[in-house]
Amino acid sequence: ENRDRKDLSPIQQAQVIAEYIDNGMDVAAMAAATGWSESMIKRRAKLLELSPSWKKAMQKGDLARWTTTMLEFLVIFNQEQQEAIFEDLEYEIDNIDAEDFRRTISQSTRVLKGVPWKLDDDTLVPRAGSCIACPERSGANTDLFEEAGEKSPKGDRCLNGKCWAEKAAACSLRRETELKETHPNLIKVSKDRWSTYDGVLGTGSYETAKKSDKGALPAMVTDENKAGQLIYVKVKKDVLESNSSVRRAAGGALAPSVAPSAPAA
Repeated sequence: ENRDRKDLSPIQQAQVIAEYIDNGMDVAAMAAATGWSESMIKRRAKLLELSPSWKKAMQKGDLARWTTTMLEFLVIFNQEQQEAIFEDLEYEIDNIDAEDFRRTISQSTRVLKGVPWKLDDDTLVPRAGSCIACPERSGANTDLFEEAGEKSPKGDRCLNGKCWAEKAAACSLRRETELKETHPNLIKVSKDRWSTYDGVLGTGSYETAKKSDKGALPAMVTDENKAGQLIYVKVKKDVLESNSSVRRAAGGALAPSVAPSAPAA
């Protein structure tokens, strides 16, 4: 009868559900007894998995404008990811609307289609297992996305940004090792970033080239979904002069056909 009480908050409803489960009632029986759908019961129960920062914000009344649906979407993520989302929203948490929240949620996920590793590969990061068997993806939580007017994000998405980053880094390292066996003078480049960072040349430091072009160097792209792609580039002269590792890859001497330096401003 508690589910019909008007004074129960969503968290209190979740606590009641947890008590029923602890007493041996399964979700199907609970749905039959309450008239709620099984997916709704599962969504409400997961509210107890709010991370500490979100629980504190709720206790302070900072989430007064938040709908139950917004909270249910939030707890689809593990607590570490929830804390990262909290850091992004902390200074607007009491004013955010549903549209801004959905945008933030979308930015906290990664589309699995097109990743440079195989989704059934359980050796890339062994402790994480394969993506296809992972419970932290939208495709494994479709019942938790079901709510009036809401749909699961388009395409299967990873819900664990930290694991995604680890797999992207592991994939890049694996691919780099493979490519260096046949391209010992391999360099690393970004197609998305202008500046050079941590040994990866940005787009301001090179021009794309053909393999047959004089002075062209093999380069591995490091950007997320493009990680491991092999292209050929011509490094700009001023970069070649100042970057010893790239100069060694080029053979130690300045090739006369390197891309010209960017004109001075």
